[in-house]
Amino acid sequence: MSKVKFIIIFIILFSSCKENSKNFQKLEVWEKIQEAVQKRNIDYLLNISSDSLQCLECSKGKHWVTKEVFFRDNFDQMKLGENENYGYFIENIEDLNIGFKERIRISYGKKYKGNKYDIIYTILRNESNIKFSGVFSIP
Repeated sequence: MSKVKFIIIFIILFSSCKENSKNFQKLEVWEKIQEAVQKRNIDYLLNISSDSLQCLECSKGKHWVTKEVFFRDNFDQMKLGENENYGYFIENIEDLNIGFKERIRISYGKKYKGNKYDIIYTILRNESNIKFSGVFSIP
């Protein structure tokens, strides 16, 4: 995918997430994950996670890490949005034939040294299962 398309997709996701933030409503599936993070319930988190997780800030810039490495070395990535409002965008992905019907992007606006960026977590969901896919950030 070209960089321009990538940027356009994230601008759309970012603006959609911002619109959802105005009337903040908690997302049950994300709240359950955040509860597991607070309790350090690593077994639950490993069970619901993909084998490889997207994590741009992990493993010296590698884009994908195993779930075991992610939760062992980068657990703090899951705490970045702790106790804060977030936006989310739910995308229908039934036509991708991957066994899940929705892709959920949870977005937190952050500031570091005067620069704004978003941290975005990804979850796949169907009627009975969820799958945590990783975290990334955009400027």
